[in-house]
Amino acid sequence: MTETDNQLLNRILFEGIKEMVMVIGVRENEELYYEYINRAAMERTWLTEEAIGRPLREVESPEKFEFFRLNHLHVIHTKREFHYEDSYEMENGEMYYSSVRLVPMLNEEGQVTHIVIHAHDMTAMKKAERDLAKSQEKLHETEDQFRIIANHSQDLIAILDNYGKVEYISPSCSDSLGFSKEEIMARPFPYFIHPQDLSGLVDAFTDSLRQQKHFKVKYRMRNKWNEWIWFEIYGSPVFNEQHRINRIVAIARDITVDKRSEEQLRYFAYHDMLSDLWNRRAFYEHLADALQREQYRREGLALLLLDIDRFKWINDQNGHDIGDQVIAEFSKRLKGAVRRMDTVARFGGDEFAVLLPAVGSREDAFAVAESIRQAIAKPWVFTDRCLLVTTSIGLAVAEGDMTDDELIKQADVALYEAKESGRDCCKG
Repeated sequence: MTETDNQLLNRILFEGIKEMVMVIGVRENEELYYEYINRAAMERTWLTEEAIGRPLREVESPEKFEFFRLNHLHVIHTKREFHYEDSYEMENGEMYYSSVRLVPMLNEEGQVTHIVIHAHDMTAMKKAERDLAKSQEKLHETEDQFRIIANHSQDLIAILDNYGKVEYISPSCSDSLGFSKEEIMARPFPYFIHPQDLSGLVDAFTDSLRQQKHFKVKYRMRNKWNEWIWFEIYGSPVFNEQHRINRIVAIARDITVDKRSEEQLRYFAYHDMLSDLWNRRAFYEHLADALQREQYRREGLALLLLDIDRFKWINDQNGHDIGDQVIAEFSKRLKGAVRRMDTVARFGGDEFAVLLPAVGSREDAFAVAESIRQAIAKPWVFTDRCLLVTTSIGLAVAEGDMTDDELIKQADVALYEAKESGRDCCKG
């Protein structure tokens, strides 16, 4: 990745993502330290750039540090994402509420080296929930007050009967969805809900009625231009004088921007930026999943490890810009030479890997490798120069109860043999 690419990525993370993003480094003794803090996190907390590189125990109060430590140790030991809600008082005396997601980053040995913190601002949502709870208690006495709140809210506020029919929706629907109140109330509510989200929303609504409890769910809603907008809805049952539920009051907040931020973070975690291929972490997950399936024993599973021959020489003689172009073009040719079902990844540098499910036999795997070799060997023409680029390939076929490490080691040995045999060939 060029310096310009790194600068762009840093700007996206530091300035482009408006939610708080921090990266916690994990040392061998499980000591935690701040490695990255974006601008949103600095603006909403008292953290500054001086905290970067320092252990959490030196930066946070003992109570806060212990809370952080327990949550992060849970992620380190389980190697899984962890979600929790947090709150603290800001310098202006106001309370800040957030939904925090801890995402582990693993090295090649499967150890957690970093934890990405994504804190979603829930302050407005919490305020709306409190306002809604207060309004709900007095709804049968002060319905006019509720309508005043609803009519001036930027969130969607709706009242539904026990059958899910919309009895009232706030005027903000025209800003959020483009529909008028009359247009929404004239159609069945499921018309506006994404088919994949409808059952989950109905289940949450039904459980709320049956168990007399609040519910919260994320779903997509159709706007007037047939686009799907992400919302998070908070619903609460309303009781009549006989203490029976006669309607549901719901607040729906547009979270489309949050979803895009999550997708960006997920993309960065599993993709190589220069080649636009899967990265090492994603490939290992695909490989582990493939080896656990009984299907591979019937249909075959093969692994290819590839190096660009003499890539260091290409870089040194032509400069890193040409080197980056070679990586990008190599990735494009590699993807074009395999099947859509195959998994292609860049491990870093000039190291690549291809996972071949349902490959049939070793001979079939060699045929795929040969098509890759021929695709790479075709002329490489740049604006002011032509290059000869070839690849060495190591092949391994999964057999019996072989582990992912054993399969990769076998392919790595075959790759070494290919290089020793003069390069531009496949061994295995």
